[in-house]
Amino acid sequence: MIHRVLIAGLAILFLGSCGGGGGGDSSPSTSPVGSGASGGATSSTSQSSSSGNGSSAPSLPTSMEQDYLSYESQLLDVKAHYGSKPHALNTSALWYKSLSYPSSAVVSKDAKVFMADEPMEHGVGYGTYFNVDASKTLVFYTFWVPQKPASGGVYVLEMLDGVAQTLSATKIPGGTRVHVLNNTDGTKTIVLPGVDEGELVIGEPGDAPSYIYDLANNLWTDANILSGAHGSVVFDFENDGDDDVFAQSWGGEFNGRAMVFKNDAGSLSPLEIPHQDVPGVMSLAPFYDESDRLGIVFTDAINVGEQWGIPNERSVIAYFPSDLSAPAEQVDELPIPYFERGDYAGIPQVIPDWDGNVGLSHDVSAKVIDLDYDGDLDIVIGSMIWSDEYPYGVIQLLMNNEGVFTDETDERLFNWVLAGNTAHQVDFVDINDDGFVDILVSDHGNSFNKIPALTDNGLGGGSRVLINDGTGHFVVVAHHLIHQGKTFGATFVPSISAYDDKLRFTRMDSLPSGGSSRSITVEEVEFSYSYSTGPNGRDPAAWGEPDFNEFFYLLHNPTARDAINAGTYQTGLEHYIEEGKEAGLKSHANQ
Repeated sequence: MIHRVLIAGLAILFLGSCGGGGGGDSSPSTSPVGSGASGGATSSTSQSSSSGNGSSAPSLPTSMEQDYLSYESQLLDVKAHYGSKPHALNTSALWYKSLSYPSSAVVSKDAKVFMADEPMEHGVGYGTYFNVDASKTLVFYTFWVPQKPASGGVYVLEMLDGVAQTLSATKIPGGTRVHVLNNTDGTKTIVLPGVDEGELVIGEPGDAPSYIYDLANNLWTDANILSGAHGSVVFDFENDGDDDVFAQSWGGEFNGRAMVFKNDAGSLSPLEIPHQDVPGVMSLAPFYDESDRLGIVFTDAINVGEQWGIPNERSVIAYFPSDLSAPAEQVDELPIPYFERGDYAGIPQVIPDWDGNVGLSHDVSAKVIDLDYDGDLDIVIGSMIWSDEYPYGVIQLLMNNEGVFTDETDERLFNWVLAGNTAHQVDFVDINDDGFVDILVSDHGNSFNKIPALTDNGLGGGSRVLINDGTGHFVVVAHHLIHQGKTFGATFVPSISAYDDKLRFTRMDSLPSGGSSRSITVEEVEFSYSYSTGPNGRDPAAWGEPDFNEFFYLLHNPTARDAINAGTYQTGLEHYIEEGKEAGLKSHANQ
């Protein structure tokens, strides 16, 4: 089902010294923020005008100037702390003002408190959602607890007509994410792969039982599969219409080897991936290649040098027979992990001895998907530097160019703040109903919580929304306003209600009560309108141009960017109505 979503206000700014590492090799280089397609920092003050068809051309929301100044101030504070280190990609006043949600669209609801049957801990985890019907949405959040074995939990929040009604809390040893699987018969299987990193403190492998959610009885039952699923992803392994789950596993059924939760019409069983020659540490992502081989992306791969000549700590693709009947027959190295570039050398890590194992670039999620709609598969990798002093996060975009993957992150991400949180959870959904996949990113807490000068800075939060221009370029249209005024806590889980198509971010946590507690606080941030393709996510049909796409138009038409930077127009749609349409400028990717 295609959803249209509502989004929170975002922020963007022009700083000529910002930039990220460039290219797909190990040589350091930078991409100046605000250069090239990103435009300059000049703001527009023009008023709405009248188009030739009688429609009033769109101006910026009245709050946008102040919204931008607030965002700019936060980004300047980040730059002050990070100094000469990279801290953002392609930020500018043009992108922020034209595309982000305004603060006037953000609805921050009063927190609600629900009582659990027994005390729950604060832990580390991520979430997802499921629309049961046109009225009911379930939001899932599951976690493990650092330094405390067998202390995790899972929450299920029931929302009716967009309003939180009930919350169930269940203690489990641990997990990080819930997956909703499609079955051939139209039913759903909701599975929670187990992982308990709290065990690591006592030398145990970090595995835990997995569970299945019974929608009829609203109960979790043991799936009889033991896993240490740090990273897991949904994939239809046998193309039989039953979604399966691929998991990178620490411990569990197969002694730490990657595995499949094989789904047969809702019945799950474990299947080993014979990858002992390719032991990726953090995450994995499967796909079928043109020869029907099963390719699996492994991140932070180690011990692949002897047979395959690939350095440790790299991301690789291992190719298996389609039925996983034998070990990998071919292993190819992918471009260098994003934060292994020279720009980031020397940043102190929380775990210094990860060098030689995980490395500096901690690559925690992966997905194989066609981002640019050219008919081949690209790769998205969520990467981070786990550092209390200089945390970093990015979604690395590895684009498939005639079978060769190249790192085009710096050219394709706009309004992305590198300084801050990463992307353990990456969901792909068409947010604005234009037929192209967009991205919802979420991660735990606020990574600036141990930096005194930035603890109140919303840019450290892990949840954000990215819109696709239709050619595989992505702009962040919601980030800091999701986390504005929110203290450190659990993940803000994104959901899109079938009731009203609005995007919401929901956090369920015992932490506001001071730690382990029966009191579970639910905080909600929602957006007052669904994000569409016009300026600031407004519906361009209101101005007689239903197919217009603001991001595509500004990105691919330099004359429009120049006119806005010069102050002649406030938005791309205004320029299109007054000049661009008559000039024959393309207004969306399907032209």
